[in-house]
This record gives sequence, structure tokens and C-alpha cells, in this order.
Amino acid sequence: MRTVLPAFLILVLCTAPAHPVEAQATMGAPLRGISVGAGMDRFLYEGTGATAFTYRRSDLRPSAIGTELSVSLFPEALAGRALLLAPDVGPAYNLSLPRSTLLIKAGASSFVGLARDVVFVPGAHLGAGFVFRIDDRTGIRVDVIRHYYMDIGETQAMWSLGIALASLPLIAPRSDPRPATPPAPDGDPK
Repeated sequence: MRTVLPAFLILVLCTAPAHPVEAQATMGAPLRGISVGAGMDRFLYEGTGATAFTYRRSDLRPSAIGTELSVSLFPEALAGRALLLAPDVGPAYNLSLPRSTLLIKAGASSFVGLARDVVFVPGAHLGAGFVFRIDDRTGIRVDVIRHYYMDIGETQAMWSLGIALASLPLIAPRSDPRPATPPAPDGDPK
């Protein structure tokens, strides 16, 4: 059974059509416009980890700098009647690849906690995100980010690894020189 699944996957992948059909031709265009997505991030610190639900918004501009915003919500804190958020904002350079884009990003980070007290821990981040188009409007996004937080005179570093489903900007349809509807046989359009 262990060899059946890999063999099946190799068979499917190797027999896929080599040439894209006309409807797929626009999918190779660079990603351009606003992309939003939601997914899960895993924040790793000194051998421990916490999972967060993350919303991301990216301004995709091929071979240019756009803006990047993300907000992570930690559901474990909600059980303790607290709200813990980790927002990130900053510029991201968009390196366009076929059917995808690589985002090199840096900017401001923080931890914001709301319970009986308000906690604010400022910081910065540096990382990369990879957005891969799976159809005209949907993509998979993977992010790896190093965060640095300034907590009481010390800098605390942690990683976040995320995966998300992203909505992508709509691709403009290609112009088709053929008429939308053929004329009726008697010449009278119906």
C-alpha cells in the first residue's frame, strides 16, 4: 500500500498535459492587485509554540514594492478571557514568478493583549511569503517570518510559519476576435 499512492501520484503528474489550453493561458500572468487570505500560523519560541488564526492582505505589484498587513489571533487566549493579537505591517518586494510570486518583507510587529490590563509589546519582522496560483481567483500562501519583540529592555526573537488560502486579483479575460453568438441562418439575429 505504501508504494501504490506514490506510484499513482507519479502517474497522474507525469501524464498531465504538457501544453496549457487557452483558458489556462492567462494563469501564467504575474499576480497583480490586492490579495487577501486567511490561514493558520505557528509561532515558535524557545521550544514552545502557539497556533494563531491569521488574516493577510497584500498589495501585489510585479517587480515593485507593495504593502503587506497581517493580524494573528490566538484562540488559546480567548479561553482565558483575554484577546491576544499579533499585527504586522510593512513593505514587501514582489518578485514575480510563473503562476506565483515571492514576497520579501520587513516592517513593524507587535503583540497586543487585552484582558484586565492592556499589554503592548513593540517589535519588527523580516521574512518571506510565497503565493502560488491554483486557479483564476484562488491561491495557496506560505509565509516564514522572523519576529523581534522589545520586551522590558530585552529583544525576544521568534519564528512564525504560516499557510493560508488566498483570494487573488481577477485576471482580465483575453479578447476573443470571434463573435459572441453566431448569426441565425436567415441573417436575422435572434
